[in-house]
Amino acid sequence: MAADCSVDVTGPLLRFFASVPDGRPGRPTRVRFGRGGCYRVEGTLVLRDRRHLRFDGRGAVLRWTTPGARGRRSWRLVGGAGLWFRDLSVEGPADQPGVYVPELDNQHGFMVLGVAGFTLERVRVVDTYGDFVYLGSDKGSRQLRRGTSDVVVTQSTFSGAGRQGITLSWVDGVRIEANRFERVARTLIDDEATRPEGGGRDVLVRDNDIGSFGHHGYLIHGEGRQHDVRIVGNRWHGEPIDVWARELNPGTSPFRRIRRARIEVVGNVSDTVGSKPAIVVDRTDGVVIRGNVQHGADAAQPAVRVTRSTGVRVGSNDFAGYGRPEVTPAVPPQRSDG
Repeated sequence: MAADCSVDVTGPLLRFFASVPDGRPGRPTRVRFGRGGCYRVEGTLVLRDRRHLRFDGRGAVLRWTTPGARGRRSWRLVGGAGLWFRDLSVEGPADQPGVYVPELDNQHGFMVLGVAGFTLERVRVVDTYGDFVYLGSDKGSRQLRRGTSDVVVTQSTFSGAGRQGITLSWVDGVRIEANRFERVARTLIDDEATRPEGGGRDVLVRDNDIGSFGHHGYLIHGEGRQHDVRIVGNRWHGEPIDVWARELNPGTSPFRRIRRARIEVVGNVSDTVGSKPAIVVDRTDGVVIRGNVQHGADAAQPAVRVTRSTGVRVGSNDFAGYGRPEVTPAVPPQRSDG
């Protein structure tokens, strides 16, 4: 198999993966790429219901060289368990990294659907038209069975996403730690829920270096009941701290009953002056905001705005240049998970 990016090796790679037996818990099957190899992949590498495989890139690169169709992904993982990727690069074809191109915005680096146990360690994903990583369910939005669970994304580099950085469409248990992010066209971590089952639960985003993004840094929205979300000790470079749990649509009656639980924003530091609220939280039971450093340019703006929430603790932050935090009177909880 050519490992110099001279020819498309999508087919040979898929046939090779199909020949590899599944591993077992504690004894994964190891798949090794050629050390420092370059693999041209113009299609999608699909793994369906595979178990306990460990992909050791050994510094190899998977490279797209053509724009391709909207639905192409580098990796599409559906079902299964215990999939691990290490020391591997995925290079997309975007000629303007970090610019949104709607007709190609579904081209993700890793699309992970309903996998129980997924790890990225020391990977590099760059120049994708879609997300770096998409974490969701193993069926379409109308046939949801289960989300992805037990996810670790660590010590990795992500640069030049044409849509979101990481999408949490449905994930239970995710640790995003010690990574570097930059040049994201829209939201860096999009904690969305198109159904009540969706969104992120038990989420830790810690010790990351966060660079440029177009919309939000961490955005919670949609129909889900996200809970136990911790944004801790991240360094924001050239961007203000930006964590929003968006206000729900008051005109849609089912949304009025949705409440989130336990959101913490602790110990984040930005090197850039902000002009809008840094942390906005709505309808959440249990909010902790402390130890953050974010300076502002407009004393008429609060650094923190919390509405219709209970158990709110705001203190020991450095929000010089902002006005006082705005916390509306607490309301009795209507419904919480956890």
